[in-house]
Amino acid sequence: MKINKQELINALEKVKPGLANKEMIEQSTSFAFINGRVVTYNDEISISHPVTDLDLEGAVQATKLYQFLNKIKADEVVGEVKGAEIQLTAGKSKAGLALQAEVKLPLDEMGKIGKWYDLPEGFLAALNFTSFSCSSDMSKPVLTCIHVRKDLGQMESSNNLRATVMSLNGDLPVPSFLIPASSARILCRYDVKQVARGKGWIHFLTEDDTIFSCRIFE
Repeated sequence: MKINKQELINALEKVKPGLANKEMIEQSTSFAFINGRVVTYNDEISISHPVTDLDLEGAVQATKLYQFLNKIKADEVVGEVKGAEIQLTAGKSKAGLALQAEVKLPLDEMGKIGKWYDLPEGFLAALNFTSFSCSSDMSKPVLTCIHVRKDLGQMESSNNLRATVMSLNGDLPVPSFLIPASSARILCRYDVKQVARGKGWIHFLTEDDTIFSCRIFE
C-alpha cells in the first residue's frame, strides 16, 4: 500500500493527544489502525481520524512510527505487512516496525455512538472559560469536572473557592453531563461541530471527520 506521508503525519498528530504516557492499558501507547482510521485510547479520551488509502489492521508503537515518518524526506511511504512486522519504505529509507495484528484497546466499552447533533454556538468558548474554576483534587471528582447542563442551557464549575457559570447560545441537544476539565482542555483544541452520546462516554465530531471521545460522569 502507498500512503501520502504528510497526510499520515497529519492524521497521527490529530490523534496523538489520546496516547497514554505509560502503557497501563495494552496498546494505549500505540497507534491502532482499524477500518481505514487511526485510533488512540488512554482510558480518559479516545481520538480517531481517517487515513486515505490505508489498508492496515493492527497496532504499531506510536513513538517509533512517528519518529520514522518525521525523519524521511520522501513524499510517499510504501508499507507491506510481513508476519508480525510492517515494513516501511520511503525513498532510500527503510524500517521494520512490530505490528500487533489484533487491536486490543477496549473500544467496545464506549458503546455505540448515538445520533449526531449540532453543538450550540459558543460551546467551546464556554467549555474553555468554565475550566478555569475546576479543581485538581481527585478526592472530590465532581469538582474536577465541568457540568454541562441541558435544563438551564449553561456550563458551571467550582473548586469550592470560586465558581464560574456561562450560558450557552442555544439548546444543548443531549442530556446533561460532567466532563473532566483535563479532557475539556484538550477538546478545546479541536473545532468540533457535532455531539453524540455513548455509554459513559460523549463523542464530538469535526468537519474533517475527527472523532473525539471522552469519558464522562453521569
